[in-house]
Amino acid sequence: MKKQDMRGCLIGGSVNGEELSAPKFYPFWERAEQLQAFVFIHPQRFPEAESRLQGNGFLSNVIGQPLETTVALSHLIFEGTLDRFPKLKICAAHGGGFLPSYSGRMDACLIAFPATCKPVKKAPSEYLKQLILTRSS
Repeated sequence: MKKQDMRGCLIGGSVNGEELSAPKFYPFWERAEQLQAFVFIHPQRFPEAESRLQGNGFLSNVIGQPLETTVALSHLIFEGTLDRFPKLKICAAHGGGFLPSYSGRMDACLIAFPATCKPVKKAPSEYLKQLILTRSS
């Protein structure tokens, strides 16, 4: 990054089917935080949803792209990656997917389903303040 005078990087919403929050990617996040790199997350494809998104309406793009963004960011929040690396500069495509409009539901998960929504350091909706959510058409 320094040799090429770059400010950051672009990554997909997952890597070979693995979530960006997986511990194997901690070295990446640690280095990105150290370099103050701007990390732009843009989904490449969401194969888990493709069978449901066939047919008219180009749903793999219209719904699938924001859905993958939603899933990627949700894992970064709920798996504690944003707690572990609080100074990350993450920009998410598609307005953060469906996350901003469902942030209250994420917060409610901690109360309604404490066995499956383990606590993070703050309300899940608060993590949206750490992210840059770009709008796109």
